[in-house]
Amino acid sequence: MSRRLAVLAVYLAALLQGLTLVIFPAESAVLKGLYGLSDTQYGTIFLPQMVMAVGSALAGGTLARRWGLKRLLLLSLLANTLSQICLFGASLVPVAHAYIPILCGTGFLGLGFGLSAAPQNGYPGVLFPEHRDVALVASHATVGLGLALGPLPAGWLGIGPEWRLYPLTLALVGGSLLIASLRAVLPDTPHPTPHPHSPRIASPNTLWSSRQFLLFAVIALLYGWQEGIFQNWGILLLKEEKGIAPATAALALTTFWMTATAGRITATFLLLRIRAIALWQILPAPIALSFLLIPRVTTPFAGIALFALAGLGCSAFFPLTMALGTRASGGREAQAASLLIVMLVTGNSGGTFLYGALRGHFSLGGLYQISAVLPLVVLGLMAVRSKG
Repeated sequence: MSRRLAVLAVYLAALLQGLTLVIFPAESAVLKGLYGLSDTQYGTIFLPQMVMAVGSALAGGTLARRWGLKRLLLLSLLANTLSQICLFGASLVPVAHAYIPILCGTGFLGLGFGLSAAPQNGYPGVLFPEHRDVALVASHATVGLGLALGPLPAGWLGIGPEWRLYPLTLALVGGSLLIASLRAVLPDTPHPTPHPHSPRIASPNTLWSSRQFLLFAVIALLYGWQEGIFQNWGILLLKEEKGIAPATAALALTTFWMTATAGRITATFLLLRIRAIALWQILPAPIALSFLLIPRVTTPFAGIALFALAGLGCSAFFPLTMALGTRASGGREAQAASLLIVMLVTGNSGGTFLYGALRGHFSLGGLYQISAVLPLVVLGLMAVRSKG
């Protein structure tokens, strides 16, 4: 029973992580419409998220050794709860002052996401040592489920006063899960049992001295950039440039994450029959195709269908990058997981900010088409890794 409660705590925390991660882009219509944020300001709100996520994830390996994974999991739940309190608080202050609590909200969200890197990527291997890759992909699939469900309440509630009920509900759920997790019996070991097929790196000074790990880190950075474009700018592209209704645009983002989640769940079964690297190498192709075709949509159905295709490409890509990258860490799984999360968040938030700054020179559709080069670069890096 105690093991089941531990599994439940870890995977419910992953679900909440997904719900909180998507709430700011899901509420983009509120932030830009009700609070009048410009494109640049909207892009800027993700910078505190990036800074805090990078800092906390970099410290995650050390904190995991000193404090254990359970304490990091609890701290991440606390930070995610505070992020929702801040977002709810933005609705209680004058519009002119709402920007500050919004920035604080994304900052706490980044802190929670960074702190969750070690426990969310370490506990699956601890709890399911015989099926580590499957358990890890399942953990990311649970995050994906939260990301898929997250935009729906935002679309239903609209931009009226009712929108604030969403972050308030998540804050209450986060607080309840935090209290429940305090009582759960979770192993505190910071290092999962090494994968039996993990190559050993010959005494590296740091993980960055490993050429193989460095390639995985750059791929994670580029993937984060691509995911951020779909997640943070997708609703605005469909709504502002294609004239699609906000609720339908939110449905497209939900479809993106539903497809991504379904792909991750499917991958957990496929990995029982095929090698992880074989599945990993085919996923950039649908991402590139989506970038090229989404700017050409003329109907809501086409927009939803192409975001579904993008979700399929994104589905298991980062979980597999995490699984393969940590396997190349020479037994330093907690540190490797934290560093890969750093690269993911840097690409995600940094790319979102960059696109906000470029909106004065390019349309979102043009930026999407230019972005098709990113998955092609990833394919090139995969080829370099294979030759190495």
